[in-house]
Amino acid sequence: MRSRRGSTLALLTGLLAAGCLTAAQPAAAANAGCGTTYGFASDETFFTGANLGATSAPGELAACRKVQIFDDRVPTGTRVYQVIYRSENEAGTAIPVSGTVLVPPTGGTGIISLASGTIGLADKIGNTKSCAPSVGLPDGGAFVSGTAARYLTAGYAVAVTDYEGLRTPGAHPYLNGWSAGKSMIDVARAARNLPYESLGGDTKTLFTGYSQGGHATLWAAQLAPYYAPTLPVAGAVAGASPVNLEAVRQNLNGALASGLYSYMITSLNGQFPELNLLSKLSSSGQSFMNALATKCSPIMASNITGWFRTWSSLWKTGQDPINDPAFVARASQSNVPGWGPQVPVFMFHGDNDGIIPIGPHKALADAWIAADLPVEWRTVPGSHLWDTNANGQDASDTWIADRFSE
Repeated sequence: MRSRRGSTLALLTGLLAAGCLTAAQPAAAANAGCGTTYGFASDETFFTGANLGATSAPGELAACRKVQIFDDRVPTGTRVYQVIYRSENEAGTAIPVSGTVLVPPTGGTGIISLASGTIGLADKIGNTKSCAPSVGLPDGGAFVSGTAARYLTAGYAVAVTDYEGLRTPGAHPYLNGWSAGKSMIDVARAARNLPYESLGGDTKTLFTGYSQGGHATLWAAQLAPYYAPTLPVAGAVAGASPVNLEAVRQNLNGALASGLYSYMITSLNGQFPELNLLSKLSSSGQSFMNALATKCSPIMASNITGWFRTWSSLWKTGQDPINDPAFVARASQSNVPGWGPQVPVFMFHGDNDGIIPIGPHKALADAWIAADLPVEWRTVPGSHLWDTNANGQDASDTWIADRFSE
């Protein structure tokens, strides 16, 4: 175990020096806008017009506004802030990322950095709304709204990243762990920087997410000691995490949620244009991709353009990129790394998940447990839908409270 930790430290220290990770203590946030309450804000210029300006460290606020919330599941008096904060992409380049911070009336006994499950790639296109969680959170319509309400009721502040490229400039790099992990870490730092709240100092952060959010959570938990060494981290809870993307690809072939694979293709093409993936699509595949580009639910898009899509129907004859070593190498870069967390991690998965296979997720947990790392695994009843997420939350509530009390 010691040599493994040593090699991990050497690897991440090298990445830090190369610019892929930037360790920085967030400076004081600008006050502009945080104290003014707006109505339900649909104005996109707040998001698209923001720039990093005078920010100099990850988590600093570039813009902030307080908005009303219309979700009767959250405690009365909950304060909601939409924020633009400084983060980094995979290469270490500074980028603006948007998010939402919800603070319970009590002020928050800790920060839950909550990452959404798959919400889509669509951004503001004509009359199409962005898929970003911040669109739906003020009125309780986001995928994570129920989960956020649960944690607010328990007394925690909740910080939800929109991920890179949703509601802010650029494309969303779906399941890019470097980007997603940093976005999760930095929205917690942004919450700590809110000028009218008291979430700094020794206030602890816990990362959590389900599906795509579970993937981001495992990246954040492993990156945090190197990317944000001064951030007090209580732990992480990851549900139904797609830790091996090739296993997900195989599992989705001909499945109801085949749109998830198409998100992966679109994202990889944007990140690595040299793969030239879109030119290899069949006409049917191109139509499928175009439909997905304007929808925020992969299952909804599958319903519109055909259920249970097979990969052979997406590609021109002989053009399936799975046989291209360059594609395989790029896709595998988003797999959850096996470095091992330095903070406590609770991992769970449904016993009947037909979308994200349980095997690779449990194998990773088993390897970490065998290495005597602070990891706990739980198989819970359910499929990939919200039954499993709710069961996993039920199983982890006490565990979370214990981590914050340590």
